[in-house]
Amino acid sequence: MCSFEPQRTLKEIVNYACSHNTQLKQLGIRVKGGGSIIFPRISSCQALTSLKLYVYPKGLYINGKRTLFPKYLNLPALTSLDLTNFAFCGSDNADHVEPFSSFNSLNNLIISSCTVMDAPILRISSATLVNLIMSYNSPDFTKIELSAPSLYTITFDGIPYQRLSGSSLSSVKQVKIDADISTRFEEFSLILFNWLQELDNIKSLTVTASTLQILSLVPDLFNVKLPSLLCNLKTLKVKLKPLPF
Repeated sequence: MCSFEPQRTLKEIVNYACSHNTQLKQLGIRVKGGGSIIFPRISSCQALTSLKLYVYPKGLYINGKRTLFPKYLNLPALTSLDLTNFAFCGSDNADHVEPFSSFNSLNNLIISSCTVMDAPILRISSATLVNLIMSYNSPDFTKIELSAPSLYTITFDGIPYQRLSGSSLSSVKQVKIDADISTRFEEFSLILFNWLQELDNIKSLTVTASTLQILSLVPDLFNVKLPSLLCNLKTLKVKLKPLPF
């Protein structure tokens, strides 16, 4: 009788793929459970340029369990990173986590359904990052700090739980926001307004009807006098899609 062990099978597949570490350029894995066994082998793939990891919990989504992303992963050639359902953890007693600073060639970053453990701030530091996509991340952290002087495009989907800040956001020229409506309307409207204040040099803005509905709840929105707000905007697109309520 032959038994099937998913964890063992996944490990063998990853080991086989990473045995070609000098030729392996792109790797994508979508799996339920067992995400932690992937990283020890991936770290040997020095030629890897694109990595996509979608790790979902087994069975029902209980307590938002996510796979812990390594504090350090040495992939010097990596230009594209796509992560779904991971938790980022920082050093002891730090007020932030900084999981991507070791990727010196990173151009594209996608983080979906991710969270931060034991810190209120997710810091994204990269001198080479051009495109950033954030989608339906956890409310367990309160702020996103960007230190990415080459960042050009930001795309956001989901509920805007986190405020945005950065020391070099003038490089951002394109922003796309599809904000979900939640019961905490006014709080999220102020967060979105904070984003527009921080991203005041953008030239192209794409929003959805729900995003505008949330922004409309900013207190005295049309009486706010901010001469620099979106003063360089050239293109505004509104995507009309059905509102949930």
